[in-house]
Amino acid sequence: MASNINGQTGLGAWIAYTPTVTASSGALTSYTATGRYKRTGNTVLVTVDVTLTNIGTGSIVLNITVPFLAANHRFVINGFERAVTGVQCFGSIAANTGYMGIVAYNNTYVILTNSNVIMTGEYEAA
Repeated sequence: MASNINGQTGLGAWIAYTPTVTASSGALTSYTATGRYKRTGNTVLVTVDVTLTNIGTGSIVLNITVPFLAANHRFVINGFERAVTGVQCFGSIAANTGYMGIVAYNNTYVILTNSNVIMTGEYEAA
């Protein structure tokens, strides 16, 4: 394995996980979700890809689980909805929680049938 400039070995491979996806109001009927992460100490780099095939009664905020509980701080993860609206999205991870709540850049819904939301960023694990 190659060393970085500090002489430490590389971060290793991405690790897959399956995020759980919910709506803050109502219930989603069907979705597909994949996630990957790398963890170095308490720093977690995460990426998720969610397609909402049928939103059912789901509305308001899209909640997607992250692989580890967050530390006692708030974090913001960036991304976009690429299939329906094409808008930038923000995911907020509250202190001591295990999910990000996602809204569009203007604080509107990203929960639309056939939406594809992709989020990538880092946060500190508890």
